[in-house]
Amino acid sequence: MNDSARKKARMRAAAHWEKEKDRPAHWRFAHLRMHDLKHTFGRRLRAADVPEEDRKAILGHTDGSVTSLYSAADLAS
Repeated sequence: MNDSARKKARMRAAAHWEKEKDRPAHWRFAHLRMHDLKHTFGRRLRAADVPEEDRKAILGHTDGSVTSLYSAADLAS
């Protein structure tokens, strides 16, 4: 899949941020992928004690081991 349109959109958003805030956008702002958000969502579902079967359905997985990768537990500092 060609991801160039999404990359360009992220770069435009970062440039807009820099113009509005008069400071550089954080590196991750310009490089965040939709896939990264899916991992964050999976971790938040786990943190909210959503059962694995429900997480699997919400994330659209058929294999529970994939769901475990998307909803890894956060390590306490």
